[in-house]
Amino acid sequence: MRQVKKRRGILGALLGTGQTHKTPEPCCIEYVRDPKRPPARFVSFDFETTDRNSTVAEILEIGAVKYNGGVAVDSFDTLVRPDGPISLAASRVNGITADMVDESPPIQRVMPSFLRFIAGFPLVTYNGFAYDYKILQRVCASLGLTVQAVGYDAYQQARAILTRPQSHKLEYLRMYYGLDGQDHRALDDAMATAEVWMMCFPVAYPKSARRARWADSKPAPPVRPKDADQIFRGPALPYRPDLYPKTIVSGESSPFYGKVCVVTGELHITRPEAEAFIRRAGGVVKTSVSCNTDYLIVGKQDITLVGEDGLSGKEERALAINESGKGHIRRISERQFCAMLAAGDHF
Repeated sequence: MRQVKKRRGILGALLGTGQTHKTPEPCCIEYVRDPKRPPARFVSFDFETTDRNSTVAEILEIGAVKYNGGVAVDSFDTLVRPDGPISLAASRVNGITADMVDESPPIQRVMPSFLRFIAGFPLVTYNGFAYDYKILQRVCASLGLTVQAVGYDAYQQARAILTRPQSHKLEYLRMYYGLDGQDHRALDDAMATAEVWMMCFPVAYPKSARRARWADSKPAPPVRPKDADQIFRGPALPYRPDLYPKTIVSGESSPFYGKVCVVTGELHITRPEAEAFIRRAGGVVKTSVSCNTDYLIVGKQDITLVGEDGLSGKEERALAINESGKGHIRRISERQFCAMLAAGDHF
C-alpha cells in the first residue's frame, strides 16, 4: 500500500482532511497464512501455464469453482490461447499442446470474465502463495485490470493439519483421499484443492467432514523414494494408438458432433490425444460430469481411487443424474469410443 497525505488549509478543506490514508494497490492479494475462521463462501481456482517460472509463465487454462457452506454452486472453466510457445516441460505436466488452444480466446478476453466470477469472494489455491497468486497479479497488472481479494493457500494448511499423508503434493493427496479428477487440469485441480481445504476445517464445512474422517483412517499408499514427483498408480495400460482409427467421421455425421464428452479412467492413448479425437469429431470436451454431459467415455479405473463398487466419481455422478431424470448420459467403453469415431452414424 502507498501512503497518500491529503492537503491542509483551504485547499485541504476542498480536497479532504489532513489525515494520512492508504490507497489500495490495483492488483493486491492479501495473504492469510493462519486463518482462525475460514470463509463459508469462497472460490477455489487453479491455473495451468506455459512455464514453471511464475515470472514469465502465460496462462493456458483457468478452472474455478464457487463454494457456499461446503457445496459447489458454480464453476468457471476455459482454455486460453497464449502469445508465446508452450514449454516442453509444462506440456509434459499438464498435457496441453498448442493445437488444443489454437482456437481458444486470448487472456485479454478471458481475464475480465474470470475477475467478474471471483469478485467479492475469498480465494483458495494450492501452493498459490508461491505461484498462482503471483501470476494472477502480474497478468492483471499487465492488462491494466484491478484485482483485490483475500487469498488462502490450501497447501500451507494441508502441511500443518493433514499429518497422515507421506507427501502433500496435490496429485498424491488426490490418490490418498480418493478424490476424482485428472492431475494438472485446472478445473479438476480447483475442485481437489477445495476438497483438501475443507478437510482441514471439518467444523467449518460439515458436509465434507465425513469424507475427511473416512480418508484419515486409510493407510498411506507408497511413494517411490527415487522418483518423488511420480505417484505410483499400479501397472499402466500399454500405449496402443494403433487401436484407434486412422480416419474418423467428423461433422454432422459423427455421433459426437455438438455433444459434450467427458473421459474417466485410463485409455490406451493419452488423455490429450483422446480429447483431440473428440474435438476432431466435432465434440465438446469437459473435465467434469454435469446435466449437460452426453457421453462418458470410461477407461480402466485405478483401484486405489474408485470405491467398493468399482465406479469412479464421474461414473457415480452420471448415474445419479440419469436416475434423477435431469439428464441422459450415455456411458461407453474405449472400444465403443473407437468404433463410433470410425463408423459415425453407421455405428
